Amino acid sequence: TLQTTTALVTVQAYAVSINPLIQVCSYGERVSLLAGTPGDGKLTWSIVDPVTGESGKLEPDADGAGGQIYVAGPKVNGKSYVLDEIAVSDGQHTRSAWVLVRQVDPVLTIEMVEDSTLPDGEIRLQAKVNGMPLLDNVEWWKPDGMPGSFDGDVYKSDLNALNPFVVIFARFEDTVWDLFYEGHVILPLPLNRSPEMVRKLLLPQVSTLD
Repeated sequence: TLQTTTALVTVQAYAVSINPLIQVCSYGERVSLLAGTPGDGKLTWSIVDPVTGESGKLEPDADGAGGQIYVAGPKVNGKSYVLDEIAVSDGQHTRSAWVLVRQVDPVLTIEMVEDSTLPDGEIRLQAKVNGMPLLDNVEWWKPDGMPGSFDGDVYKSDLNALNPFVVIFARFEDTVWDLFYEGHVILPLPLNRSPEMVRKLLLPQVSTLD
């Protein structure tokens, strides 16, 4: 008949989807999260291992779309960050998103250092305070459960991990002024597939605490 028709098919990589996968906000702020599933099953939301006095809380989104509002808790003295994992489950499958809550204003920044000697999937990082590189006594770490490892200031990603990002923290203690500074950066993964994106997205998102 020389007639054609088309149909749009959406394929989800996971049985449960949640978006965005990570958000950054300040204490007391509210951020929106949306989740879905191909079926009609009811979704259950929760904050994984909440910490009393630090973690935020979840409220139903009034727009009726089935999302939730994450309400960050009040300021936590003595901390630079609160990191909450938000889990959504349909009873059989679970997916997580993260909310990073900044407690103080930025001072320490994290930048990438070009190093051609490193293999694919590894990146050298540098912490700075007020634009000055910190060459010693910088502690690097990532949240438990996120992929990769550290060898000094080199982050070694897991090329087989399915995670689309990793949150990296740096801490420097100034013993002269009795201060410590902390900062973070969110790296897209896998590193070997997105070197240009890493260069563009490796922006300072940081904090200081006295």
